[in-house]
Amino acid sequence: MTLDDFSEQTLEFEDDYEGRVIATLISSKLNKVDRQPVLYLHGFNDYFFQSHIAEAFHEQGYNFYALDLRKYGRSLLPHQTPNYCRSVTEYFEEIDRSLEIIGRNNTILMGHSTGGLIAGVYMNTGTYKDHIERLILNSPFLEFNITFLQRMLLLPLAGIVSFFFPYSARKKPFSHLYGASLSAE
Repeated sequence: MTLDDFSEQTLEFEDDYEGRVIATLISSKLNKVDRQPVLYLHGFNDYFFQSHIAEAFHEQGYNFYALDLRKYGRSLLPHQTPNYCRSVTEYFEEIDRSLEIIGRNNTILMGHSTGGLIAGVYMNTGTYKDHIERLILNSPFLEFNITFLQRMLLLPLAGIVSFFFPYSARKKPFSHLYGASLSAE
């Protein structure tokens, strides 16, 4: 499979604190009627491009969908801060709409990294949590890898700083190796 084997549907939502908001539902063109659907949620600094995942699910008899969440990948608009949200529950709107479009009550929800965090929270409080038959977590981000002391000091401090300066960030260099590992070029 290649990315040409997928179609995209733009999902429109009400404006948020940064303006216009969209998400993108990606559907495999190899999906067939009456097969159980999988809905894939990507991780931080990511979006759906891993066609081999869809291919593996198709080989096992499943339909495949992926969601580019708001402010990520195909859903990132020029006026938006990439990957920014104030609460992971903001993503529930696009998960709800995707489940309505998929139209099945036995969906498998799969989340990678922060997508695993979002999926896990959705399974507890999401509108259509009862429509999810199974949850697959691939390297889920469920907590920070920090010491107890850092957890007690840094996380509350980060909460205070982000309250007053919501767009502040600790600048860390992003390794070129991540991008290189994704591309054969």
